[in-house]
Amino acid sequence: MTALARPPIIQVLTLFADMHKNALKQYYGGGKEFDAPTRILLAALVEFGKDSPNSVGTREIARRAKINISAISYYFGGKSGLYDTLISQIIEFIRDAEADFKRRMAALKKDPSKEGAKNLLKDYMFWRAGAESQKDEIFKHVESIMMREEFYGGKTLDKIYKNLVEPNDKFVAGLVEMASGGKMRGDDAKIAAMIITGQTMRFEISKRTLIRAMGWKAFREREAGKVRAVLGGIIDRIFP
Repeated sequence: MTALARPPIIQVLTLFADMHKNALKQYYGGGKEFDAPTRILLAALVEFGKDSPNSVGTREIARRAKINISAISYYFGGKSGLYDTLISQIIEFIRDAEADFKRRMAALKKDPSKEGAKNLLKDYMFWRAGAESQKDEIFKHVESIMMREEFYGGKTLDKIYKNLVEPNDKFVAGLVEMASGGKMRGDDAKIAAMIITGQTMRFEISKRTLIRAMGWKAFREREAGKVRAVLGGIIDRIFP
């Protein structure tokens, strides 16, 4: 395994997220615009997003990335090292995407506001629900990997929990405490935070089902506005 500078997959994922899903397809095969390690990671994101690490073969990843299969061992030490690197990149990608919410929370701590906490909670939960974007083409792979690890547990979940889930639970619990005017504290705030976050995750998973149930043709700005209004109303009723 060679020493490897961190491939710019975060920037690549962000680029993908801002592109129309039809334009994404030309890159999923491992576009020559990116170096070999990045193409391998992008191919791994798609393959591991479709199936579990035990079921995905390095040949499929190499074929999608348009590289020699030996490059996976050369850059990542094998499939296990590749998957671990991908998880680290996903964690960093999500943390980077959440940075603005955390900056707003830091400002609220300096100047606490019940209304400000409610608004930040609404914005964050709306973002968590995936209701603000048309980024399904790239995020569906990230979501699939994260949900699978949450379901099966293990060492990878330990890594995700320590670096992503636990800090986010504390973040939401802090918002719950502030939005409730201090009525919910400690364990009560933690449980409330997990309930709210859990329901948001359920919505995220079932968004395609929602489109069918509502008779919508797609999930665009009008539909997202409806969801935001209902979600905001629920939070207002929880924290009057």
